[in-house]
Amino acid sequence: LHKYCNKHEWIIFLVILVLVLRLPSFTMPHYYGDEEIYFVMGRAWANNVPMYKAVFDHKPPLIYIMAGIAPTMLAFRGLLAAVMVVHTVLFWKLAQLFWEKTRPNLAYLSSFIFVILTTLPTFEGLTVNAELLMMMPVTAAAVILWKTRADTVVRPYKFLFAGLLGGIAWLFKIPVA
Repeated sequence: LHKYCNKHEWIIFLVILVLVLRLPSFTMPHYYGDEEIYFVMGRAWANNVPMYKAVFDHKPPLIYIMAGIAPTMLAFRGLLAAVMVVHTVLFWKLAQLFWEKTRPNLAYLSSFIFVILTTLPTFEGLTVNAELLMMMPVTAAAVILWKTRADTVVRPYKFLFAGLLGGIAWLFKIPVA
């Protein structure tokens, strides 16, 4: 455990920072209208009300399904925190891949800036919104494609998987396309 923590101390620091900076979101009052709409649409979906027919909003369905799975707003915000922890790990990997040959120290700086910008309330970092949720599958697809670019043997299933991740991101927010 000691060896693992020493080897991965930066990502452990970033994950702890994400969790600490997200703590206020668990006690914040509901102030973001879209977050409430997601939750209402999710509750309707969970109760077998047909989406886009009986209840309607102008966004793709995956965020409503996530809200329908979460029994409370606290759990919904907890899902966002979990997604952002995974996304932070993926972003750290992408930053390492991007900066490894030119300036490896910029991977540390860019990942730190990423964590700060995606968790500050100034940039709606503490509210559940489609922009934050769509970034994780897009970053995962970028990591897969970046690694595939460096492979000597091209494996088509990696492109398929990256495309599927892009499709999942598209189900959060259309501008991903």
